[in-house]
Amino acid sequence: MLGTVSRCLPCGHDRAGTPGVDNDPTVLAHARALLATTPGATVLEGDLHDPAAILDRAPLDFSRPVAILLVAVLHFLPDDDETYGVVATLRRSMARGSHLVVSHIYAGDHTEETVREGAAVYSRTATGSLTGRDPPRIARYFEGMELLEPGIAPVDAWRPAEPVEPELVKPGILGAVGVVR
Repeated sequence: MLGTVSRCLPCGHDRAGTPGVDNDPTVLAHARALLATTPGATVLEGDLHDPAAILDRAPLDFSRPVAILLVAVLHFLPDDDETYGVVATLRRSMARGSHLVVSHIYAGDHTEETVREGAAVYSRTATGSLTGRDPPRIARYFEGMELLEPGIAPVDAWRPAEPVEPELVKPGILGAVGVVR
């Protein structure tokens, strides 16, 4: 994702920066190699479990609008209270006009048993956990923010080339963008 986001830097503001954060040494090495020649792009070692440390090290001016992208990451934090705390810490750092972007898996109308079976399979991977959240739980990430249209919706319903009827009955990835007003 950082590679995709950082490609827009030359087209944007000359003081824009894109710090990426990861705690996996392989991901960090790969990202640093890919972004070595991209002005404004940096990669920080950090862990989302400690958002204050990430904010302290991020080379950004938080008195100005920023965008924080939590794309395909929050579902790896299984505890709702911790996840809400992480996002709240990041949100508190954001000036008016800042944007929070979140994408998150959700189970649709699968039964609890099916979800548990899927989680058991995923528990054997390096990440070890995967927690789907429904729209009301995702909405809590945006407390005090204005959600942009279409709100919390399947990512394929966001700015599609042709109209898409959002379907929340099948599993997938939800996305949302909020702005600090």
